[in-house]
Amino acid sequence: MNYFEAEFNEVELLINNGKFELAFTKLNNIIDNNKINEKEIAEALNLKGVIVDAYAPYLNEFPDEGGLFYFAKALNYDEKNIGALFNIINSFNMHDLKKSYILSQKELFFKAYETLKNVVYSQLNTDLKSEVDEYQSTYIYLKSI
Repeated sequence: MNYFEAEFNEVELLINNGKFELAFTKLNNIIDNNKINEKEIAEALNLKGVIVDAYAPYLNEFPDEGGLFYFAKALNYDEKNIGALFNIINSFNMHDLKKSYILSQKELFFKAYETLKNVVYSQLNTDLKSEVDEYQSTYIYLKSI
């Protein structure tokens, strides 16, 4: 097990034990460490977004943005990061589409959806392909506004 895997496993344990602040801090330390590559940085950023969206919104360094900021930042390091791509499109559900910040980021949705649909689609299992396909109507709606 390499450095990243060991540290990432620790973060997952912290999350499972409800220690979100420690997990978030550990992820910051992992990202700042020069022992990891860009794909690993993307994974760490994606997980920061999950923590902020699902468990501890108070940890968000960018309160209006939710986890979307971290998911987008993850794509700067790995534009095909499946977790970040799905987390981005999942941020654009009908409830969240009422938030002005989310609507202002629709280009990010287009990028994530188009990458999932046109670049990595063949690598996805049937369930994930179905999930991508379900967002076609959101894609069409966002293109129309």
